Amino acid sequence: MTFPTLIKPGLARINAAMAAFGDPHLRLRTVHIAGTNGKGSTAKIIQSAVTAAGYRCGLFTSPAAGSICDTILIDIKSILAAEYQALENEVTAATSGFADPLSPFEITTAAALLWFSREAPDLCVIECGLGGGGDATNCLPPPLVAVLTPISLDHTAWLGNTIEDIAREKCGILKSPCEVAVSPAMPAKAIAMIRKRAAELGLTVSQPDRTAAALLEENWRGSRFTYGGREYRLKMPGGFQLDNALTAITVLQLLGRKGLRISSEHIAAGIETAVLPCRMEAVAEDPLTIFDGAHNPAGAAALADTVRRLSPGIKPVILLGMLRDKDIVACAEIFIRFAGRIVCVTPPVERGMPAEELVSFFPDRQAVAAASPEQGLILARSSAGREGLVVVCGSLFLTGYLRTKI
Repeated sequence: MTFPTLIKPGLARINAAMAAFGDPHLRLRTVHIAGTNGKGSTAKIIQSAVTAAGYRCGLFTSPAAGSICDTILIDIKSILAAEYQALENEVTAATSGFADPLSPFEITTAAALLWFSREAPDLCVIECGLGGGGDATNCLPPPLVAVLTPISLDHTAWLGNTIEDIAREKCGILKSPCEVAVSPAMPAKAIAMIRKRAAELGLTVSQPDRTAAALLEENWRGSRFTYGGREYRLKMPGGFQLDNALTAITVLQLLGRKGLRISSEHIAAGIETAVLPCRMEAVAEDPLTIFDGAHNPAGAAALADTVRRLSPGIKPVILLGMLRDKDIVACAEIFIRFAGRIVCVTPPVERGMPAEELVSFFPDRQAVAAASPEQGLILARSSAGREGLVVVCGSLFLTGYLRTKI
């Protein structure tokens, strides 16, 4: 399995690539999502609800938690491998003379947008790959709704070293005219930047009221909650998923104002059916094994909080693989506090930190290196015992790879 690992900021290359095909992407109606965490889950809930309402709805997410074809779909049908390869070949041929070659992510983005433009779904939900203003997906015209999920420190080498800097970059997807939806979990410094930029563009910001939601039940298989006088069932566990669901509800209501006929029943059905691989996903029992893509401090903290709430008193065995460009020190501090044993592995991607180096971020005897992700999974599950808990995390590249092995 191979994964695109190189992202090059800026829109010049993707704009030129799409121009070579006559800019068909400019006809797409979209919801565009940027943020640090929660983008994929929020996108999937929105798409599921729009599909439940009877519309054909495209979805483009990243990175892949398996085949790259699983990141490009309409309704529940992924693009076929042969279709994707043909589109990738078209893009590569059309841009072969570029002095500045497209990055792998730009090629994938161009292929996805070409497929959507040819299949002509009623709406496309598009997740940014990295950043906002300089992300390849931002070649799109103004979306119906621009969505900002929680912003925290990640990809600082590209996006900036402060929440304000990163929020400013994410705000690049705000384009007039569009509606703006913001997560209830957005940090104060980020929301201030978002509101400032939206005001400059004459846009209205909608943010759900977290205090109006009540969590009724939660376990590793999902949750039940109430909001706006209605009960919802969510298959994706984790308190942060409630925030993602509330954000999605707000987006779907805004889409209703844009003319899409989306009822409360459609929204409830979308929330209940939405699932996304490797987002707090229970993949095996005896021991319970959870796959989660947590790869930055905010994601690690959310994972730790979920483990403490849903498996109180249990110190999980963590199977961990991380990329070199992540804040490994901050993540390690979080994992040290709530984990029992830590099994370190090398993610199957060029930017992966070798397991032997990752071990050095943890105290002696708490962490051990495994020779491969497969061997690490066997070791972690045997160490936990049948009544224990295993959490595989640190990179969607790792969880996506191992998900096919369990």
